[in-house]
Amino acid sequence: MEILVAIIFAGFLISISATDLKTMMIYDRILLPMAAVGILFDALGFLVSVGEGILYFALGFILMFAIYIISRGGMGGGDVKFCAVLGLWLGKNLLAAIFLASMLAAIFAVFLAIKNRDLKSQFPFGPFLSAGSFFIYFSRILGS
Repeated sequence: MEILVAIIFAGFLISISATDLKTMMIYDRILLPMAAVGILFDALGFLVSVGEGILYFALGFILMFAIYIISRGGMGGGDVKFCAVLGLWLGKNLLAAIFLASMLAAIFAVFLAIKNRDLKSQFPFGPFLSAGSFFIYFSRILGS
């Protein structure tokens, strides 16, 4: 069952990344099913406990919403909701995924700034959240 859960998670991450790269948007029509499946998998004991999932759903939302407010549009609302939903799937590992995603995005931003000689270039954060989450999730299941 662990393989099926991993494939479903990877499918959601790929779908969100592809959409965000193409449109700079993360749509509720992907996030809502991802949240529902995350809660179901938490309830069935495949991911984290329901309590941990809900706690990190809230923490992910609050943390990213604060960044959304501080950045004044530098981060989109889809990223905020995506991070919250990732809390259902990753639980306490969400913070490691956010940290990894932020480091990857920062490296990319430096290269983009050097290449374009522009510090105001915008790029989607969703693929970085997906990459960080993918790495953390799969390192957790491979380590167990």
